[in-house]
Amino acid sequence: MTREKRFLFLTVLTFVMYGFSLFLDANFFVLPFPLFDFVLFWAIGRFCISHFKEIKPYQILFALGVLFKLCTNELLISFILSKEQALLYAKAGVFDAFFLFAVVLWSASFIAFVHNKQSTISIYWSLMHIAIGFGVLSTVPFWLMPLFSLLPALAIEINNPKISFKWLWYLKFALDLMTLAMLHLMH
Repeated sequence: MTREKRFLFLTVLTFVMYGFSLFLDANFFVLPFPLFDFVLFWAIGRFCISHFKEIKPYQILFALGVLFKLCTNELLISFILSKEQALLYAKAGVFDAFFLFAVVLWSASFIAFVHNKQSTISIYWSLMHIAIGFGVLSTVPFWLMPLFSLLPALAIEINNPKISFKWLWYLKFALDLMTLAMLHLMH
C-alpha cells in the first residue's frame, strides 16, 4: 500500500468512525465536513514534500486549487475575519470568486495532466471535466462536485494506473462525497 493510498484510507476511516461514534453516543451521524479542506491541504502538502524532486505543473495547479478552496472554508473565515467582514466579503462575491478559481485550477490541473508527455488520456476526458466544472459553477445542484473529482481519478486509473497523483483526486472525491452526504442529511 502506497503512502498516498494509506493516507486516503486512514482519512476516510477516521471521519467515518468519528461519525459512527457520534451516532452510537448521541443517535445522530455527523461528519466534520468543515475540516475536509484542511485535510486536502495537508494531503497535497505531504504529497509535494514526499515527491519534491518530481513535482509537475499539474500538481502545482491542483495545490493552488486546494489553496483557493481553503480560502472559502467557514472555519478559516470565522477565525480570520469578523462577522461583519465575512458578510461584506460574501456580499462582494470574494468567496465565490475563490471557489471559481479553485474549480478552474483543478480543471487546468487535469488538462495539464492530459497534455503531459507520459499521459495516454484523450482530450475528451478533459473536455468532459470542463463541462462538469461549468455545471458545478452554475446553479446545478452540488451533486456534480464528487463527479468532478472522480472523473480525473478514473481517467488516470484507466490510462496511467501507476501514477500516485490519482490518490489525491480519490481523496478529493471521497471528501466531496462525504460533504454531499452531510449536506443532504442536513436538509
